[in-house]
Amino acid sequence: MRTSYAFTVGALMTIGLTSVARTVSAQPVDSFTLRLYLHNHAQIPRPIVSRAEEEVSRVYKQVGVTTVWVDGHAALHPAGRDLELMVIINSQAGDERPFAGDVMGRAPGSPLEQGRIAFAFYDPVDRFARTYRVDVAVVLGYVMAHEIGHLLLPFGTHSETGVMRARWDSPQARHAIMGRLQFTPEQADFIRKKLRMTAS
Repeated sequence: MRTSYAFTVGALMTIGLTSVARTVSAQPVDSFTLRLYLHNHAQIPRPIVSRAEEEVSRVYKQVGVTTVWVDGHAALHPAGRDLELMVIINSQAGDERPFAGDVMGRAPGSPLEQGRIAFAFYDPVDRFARTYRVDVAVVLGYVMAHEIGHLLLPFGTHSETGVMRARWDSPQARHAIMGRLQFTPEQADFIRKKLRMTAS
């Protein structure tokens, strides 16, 4: 049975984050490439999407990963030296419960079969950005980075703070504004190892 981990904002937006995750302090020596195919089904203006892509690229660059964005109309390749994943921006999550109205993203998969498609849902992203007065492109970028993280990390990975925090509130939004949401060193190591195996 395939399941997915949803990236949500609580109904009252009172969930907590009080500190930033311990993060990588230096740029890793190795460099890896991650190819990302983006489908903008929500018809978000291109400038917003471009800034969100830049935010994703910045987050992954911090852990030694170069992201290459590809026209979403191209098909994923079955094999290659670079890991290829797809990012789809929809307007909303749909009718799934119990968090349909609050889900900002999802990465379908299971413990036995990791997915290759990450979803970001623009309407709840926009609501969060308006509520906490954050640039919507920044929030969208972090949501995409989070869901892509689920496709790279062990199934169900979350952390108390940082990019892989499951639920967001005002402190998380402030850290996003300052560009301080990152992967933990352990998460960064796992991502690099996964990409190293793909390239070998």
